[in-house]
Amino acid sequence: MQVLGAIGLLFCQGLSQSVLADCLQADVAAVLNADDECRALDGTTGCALELAQLRAAKITKPSHALSKEHSKKTPKHKASYHKKKVTYDHPAWINNCKKILIDVGSNIGVNIRKLYEPKKYDDAKLLPFFLKHFGEPAWRRTPAGKSGVCALGLEPNHAHDERLQAIEKAYGENNWHVHFYPYAAWSSDGKMPFNKTSTSEKFRNMGDLTNRGAHLSMEQDSSEVVSKHSMVRTVNLADFVASLPKGTVQLMLMDIEGAEYEILAQMMIDKQLCRNDVRSLLVETHDWGDISRWGNGSSFKKNTQPRSLAAIHERVKQMGDMKWCGNDNVTSVGKFDDETFPKDVDDNFGIIQR
Repeated sequence: MQVLGAIGLLFCQGLSQSVLADCLQADVAAVLNADDECRALDGTTGCALELAQLRAAKITKPSHALSKEHSKKTPKHKASYHKKKVTYDHPAWINNCKKILIDVGSNIGVNIRKLYEPKKYDDAKLLPFFLKHFGEPAWRRTPAGKSGVCALGLEPNHAHDERLQAIEKAYGENNWHVHFYPYAAWSSDGKMPFNKTSTSEKFRNMGDLTNRGAHLSMEQDSSEVVSKHSMVRTVNLADFVASLPKGTVQLMLMDIEGAEYEILAQMMIDKQLCRNDVRSLLVETHDWGDISRWGNGSSFKKNTQPRSLAAIHERVKQMGDMKWCGNDNVTSVGKFDDETFPKDVDDNFGIIQR
C-alpha cells in the first residue's frame, strides 16, 4: 500500500473513518476534490495547500500512528520507519552559534566574505540583508564567542576545496566561526553525479575557474557512464537545518542551479520552511530543474510558471493560509539577486581594510 507523506497525512487525519482508507490508498488530489470541507477552503476545487503538489507527497513516510499499528503486524519492518541518523561533521563550536548564515551553493566563498569583509565589496546587494540580520560589520567581526555570528557554506565542487579551506582557516585565526561542507544540498541523503558544465550560456567561456552554473545531474542518462570522481555527497537540506541549534538560522542564501524546487518541496513537507527554522530565505530561481515533487503548471494558478519565484511565493502563501507552521510564521522568501564580484577581489582572506 502506498502511504502518504506528511502533507497528505495532515489532510487524511481530518477525514471520517469511512473516507480515511480511500484517502490513504487512492489518488490524493481526487479524494480532496471530492471532500466538501476541502473545497470550501478556497471556494473552488481542491485544497488551498497543494503544497509540493499532493500527488508528489505520496512518499513512503508513514505517520507515527500508522507505523506503530503496522509494526505490530510486521515487526521485521519496524526499523525501516525510523530515519537513519546522519552525521554532518559539524564543527565543535556549532552549538555556540546564535545567528547563522547558510550559503547553499557557496562556489568560491564570495558571499561569506561579504559578511565579514564588506568594504571590499561596495554596492553588493547582499550587504543590507547582512546588516539587518547580523548587525554592523564591526560587530560581525568581533570574536564569534561574543557575537554569536556563524557562517556555514555548502559547496560540492571539489575544485574549490583548497580556496574554501584557506578562507575557513584565515577566518578561524580571527575567531570568526566559518565552516564549508563539501556537500550538495538536495532532498535526500546519498550520492549524485555532479556536472561542472554550466546549464546557462552566460556562464560558459568566462575565462575563469569558478565553474559558475555547475550543478547536480538530476536526470542522469542511464546509458551514460558516470565516473566515481564525478559523484558527490548529497544531504537532505531539511534534515541539515533541523540538526542546527533551533532558531539560529537567520538567513539562507540558495543558488543551486535548478535543484531549488525539489529541495523546497521537501523543506515544506518537513515543516523546515518556518521562521523558527529559517527566518529568511533568498533564492535564485532557474527555468530548469526537477519539479516532479514540486508540481507542474496545473498545480499553480493560471499563468504561474512552476519554475519561478512567483510559484515559490504562491506555495509560501498557501502555507501561511493553512497555518502550516502552527503558531510560527512561514519563512520570509525573497529573490537572491547578487552576482557582483563573481571572480572575487583578492586572496587576502580576513585582512580588514581600515
